[in-house]
Amino acid sequence: MEDNGFEKLAKEMRKQVIATRVVVACNVILLLCVFILTLAVVNFTPKITEVVEKTNVLMTKVEGVVEDAQVIAKDVETLAGDAETLAKTATEAISQIDGVMDQIDEVITTLDKATKDISDVAASLNEEGLPKLYDNLDSLNKIDIESLNESIKSLHNVVEPLARLFGM
Repeated sequence: MEDNGFEKLAKEMRKQVIATRVVVACNVILLLCVFILTLAVVNFTPKITEVVEKTNVLMTKVEGVVEDAQVIAKDVETLAGDAETLAKTATEAISQIDGVMDQIDEVITTLDKATKDISDVAASLNEEGLPKLYDNLDSLNKIDIESLNESIKSLHNVVEPLARLFGM
């Protein structure tokens, strides 16, 4: 039985030796892993630092580009608003010019009629005499000079901003 006890003890000792060898092998592998990891960190740290620095520089440039784009967008928005205002002003001016032109046409028609009447009076002065001449003078007096002057002023007020706009 003593042999049996020694055999068991020898078996247990072999198991402990194997277990100790496994633990030592695991410790050596772990130590090698830590060593390799340390070498990798030491070797790649400058490269990682360089990549981080370049990324920071790139981000700064991107931020500048974004800020420039925002300024440009605001400028474009302002220009679009100015163009819209200019278009409205031009449309209103054209509308006013149309009204003034209609008034001028009426005055010209009246002047044409008065001129024709004066010509007719001059041709028939001997036949009909002064009464017809006075009638034609009354027609000329009926021309609303103030209205004509207002129409001319309105045309001037409308055309002057347009002239400035186009550099005239």
